[in-house]
Amino acid sequence: MSEIEEFKKAVKEFIDNYENETLTPEGEEHPDNWPYIRDISDSTNTYIHREALVDMTKRFDAYNEDHGNSPLVISRRDPLRDGLLDWRIGDDSSWSLTGDYLRLDKYLEIWQRLDVFGGVLNPYVQDDVNQIPEWIPIIIEGSSTPSPEPVPPESTDCNGEVWQWGGTSTIYEPHHQVTDWNCSIHAFCEVAFKCNDLDLSEGNVTDDAFNKGWISYSGAGHDIFYKLRDKYTPNLDITERNLSDLTWCGLAKLIASKDSAVILHGMYKNTWGHYFREGAVDFDNGTVYDLGSLSDGLMWRGMYEVESWCAQISQPSCIIFKRK
Repeated sequence: MSEIEEFKKAVKEFIDNYENETLTPEGEEHPDNWPYIRDISDSTNTYIHREALVDMTKRFDAYNEDHGNSPLVISRRDPLRDGLLDWRIGDDSSWSLTGDYLRLDKYLEIWQRLDVFGGVLNPYVQDDVNQIPEWIPIIIEGSSTPSPEPVPPESTDCNGEVWQWGGTSTIYEPHHQVTDWNCSIHAFCEVAFKCNDLDLSEGNVTDDAFNKGWISYSGAGHDIFYKLRDKYTPNLDITERNLSDLTWCGLAKLIASKDSAVILHGMYKNTWGHYFREGAVDFDNGTVYDLGSLSDGLMWRGMYEVESWCAQISQPSCIIFKRK
């Protein structure tokens, strides 16, 4: 096997390992004559069709649902009809791998850019898809990929570091919330565990809150945190701020302190309201460590993805707990 063939095989395996099972239609494999395999994330004068982006998004979401984390790369496919490239998507067209792929950070940055352009867009709703320009540049000419969050000059010590939870090195368990609707209580139990070393029974707290009318099958609002604080952790103060005002650096410092914790409120996967906690902020890679109460696992998410969720909430997106 030649050196270039070994390289292609290695990259193919990398893509296969991190893409979802629906990378190609069932039974279809990568063609042996792939002309190239290339990362187009930093390519200038390169565009992606909006339907290809929607196809990537559907496979991205499917992977997220199946594995509980995001793929590191997302391959681009093009629609073929009778062997020819054709963007009139129809039942008789098939998708074919191009050999191109985007890194996770670029994929999230493109969607963040489009959401700023057209409001929060749903790739599964055709009216929303039609708001997207037909051809989307990979890189905006004259600019580079923006950093996840500009760090204020007085907080430059946050650059290039991983800021993680302070105090105990363990995480509240179980990782998964005990019902579909008690994410607020699960997040509070994590706060109590981090700040007070208080190992609450999430099931018992949920039953008690439900009986008191603090929470229902539809979930709860921010007011539940004040009620839970008064009962279980009266030594903690609560303030509320938007993530955009707090900044990632501010969040990282609160996460790193044993004396504070933050619950975020956002539209989980742009679908429904969800309370969740981040365990670390990695400025070097532009990611945050999600404590994953819906996926029963810990995972790194892109900052842009979390910012997008939080921007869709009308209330302040950060509930901050601090020792008095």
